[in-house]
Amino acid sequence: MASGGPSGSGAGVGAKTLAGPVQLSDEALVQMTQQILAGNKRPPQKIKIPDADEFRGDPTHIRTWIQQCESKFTQYEEANDSQKVIYASNKLKGPAAQWILPALENNTFSTWEEFKKGFKEAFGEPDTKEAAKIRIKALRQITSVNDYWTRFSTDMNLLEWNEEALKSEFYDGLAREIRDRLTNILDKPTGLNEFAHLCIKLDNEINASRRRITKFGQSNFQPRIPAYQPLHPRNTNGTFAPNTTPATELPPGDPMDLDATRKPRFQRLTEGERARRSRLGLCFYCAQRGHMANRCPTKRNLNSPSNRRTGTYRANEITTEEEEIPNQSQEPAENPQGLA
Repeated sequence: MASGGPSGSGAGVGAKTLAGPVQLSDEALVQMTQQILAGNKRPPQKIKIPDADEFRGDPTHIRTWIQQCESKFTQYEEANDSQKVIYASNKLKGPAAQWILPALENNTFSTWEEFKKGFKEAFGEPDTKEAAKIRIKALRQITSVNDYWTRFSTDMNLLEWNEEALKSEFYDGLAREIRDRLTNILDKPTGLNEFAHLCIKLDNEINASRRRITKFGQSNFQPRIPAYQPLHPRNTNGTFAPNTTPATELPPGDPMDLDATRKPRFQRLTEGERARRSRLGLCFYCAQRGHMANRCPTKRNLNSPSNRRTGTYRANEITTEEEEIPNQSQEPAENPQGLA
């Protein structure tokens, strides 16, 4: 029992030592944290700024060109004024280069600020604010609202107008389609920037709608051409065009002829006509000599099979009192030798 006690106690102490947490001081934790951060820390990468454009004397590019030069200088914090003047002088071309040569020979500009002042006096506009005022009043939206707002804000920064005057001037230069959309909006933004962003949003919606119409519009739709041609062709607006083809008119004929509609056209013989045909021995059907109405060859031709196939009306379907055959006493005997 005694020998087993210490061994069991030793095993318990060992298990406790392995399972227990590692205790570190605050100083050790701080050092470990700094080592981890130092291992993950990377030196910041420098942003490469493009060179300034060449300047050839255009007054409208003065502010932009000076800003490009000063942005380039931020990449070289150790650059002094003399180096800045030399860098800017190398970007001058044409008339501007002719202007800077005497200044460099005489060391006229000892600081960058002196160079900017002399540069603006030589190439700047006589009155920058007045020129900006003229440009902003003549400015109109030609392409997108975003492009219009960019050009508007460039001259806006040179003026000392209040926000309400700038907003009114910006609204006057918008395209009519954008101004029409704004009339339907009751709660318009009061600030100029918010108002400009609203106009840009409306312009984007209009352009998206135009693209959808171009993709799915009726202008690209090609209707299927039917295999048959209707009796009355359709007009371009979908209505039927009237049939203007004139009907073929048949020449006028005898009382029993067929008209253009192929319907029997019958004229009742008057009493005088009946008496005349009976006295002269004429057929009551075709008014010719040599036969009676029941043996009229004209009637037989109309009843032929060929006329039935073409849809000609049978003359014997018309029963009229004029077709009554007269007695032999009323019509002289047939005389083939006496026919004209």
